[in-house]
Amino acid sequence: MELKTCNILGLDILVTDMEKTVNLIEQNIEQLRGKYICVGNVHTTVMAHDDPQYHTVQADAAFVLPDGGPLSGYSRKHGFPEAERVTGPDLMLALFARDNGLKHYFYGSSEETLALLKEKLAEKYPHLQIAGMVSPPFRELSEAEDKEIVDQIKSHPDQCIRSRYHLGGTWSTEAGKMDVCS
Repeated sequence: MELKTCNILGLDILVTDMEKTVNLIEQNIEQLRGKYICVGNVHTTVMAHDDPQYHTVQADAAFVLPDGGPLSGYSRKHGFPEAERVTGPDLMLALFARDNGLKHYFYGSSEETLALLKEKLAEKYPHLQIAGMVSPPFRELSEAEDKEIVDQIKSHPDQCIRSRYHLGGTWSTEAGKMDVCS
């Protein structure tokens, strides 16, 4: 999987657009298994620049998407005229809209939001496969709780995880995306 990127503050941001991103995910799902995608903006890019541990989280991602308009704008000004913004919510909806066989697992938010999300997704995307939904406690998890949830998620072999939290090391976050979609 060869990727074109633009380095911004020491972080490689994918040069892409929505259609290319959806195709990249669908066509490389096996290569992406067990990896994560970060949806980056100016704030997360500056945080990665200033915090070596957070930089590692971002840099170790399969790729970092330009969620923020300034990131794709910077890329265009630095030799990548095709660079466009790819927002997390728009990417989720684009993946949901395609009958691509992907299974989706939702982690985060409240029980109420997840229930509403499940109902709305079933109405709008009847083909969508939901592998699971978990509303964890709104506090730091114990090691045993974290392991139990990670094991539960890993038991679903083919899935895209939508998460509001940074779990067990390195997972991408789409904070607030589930609330927006529901």
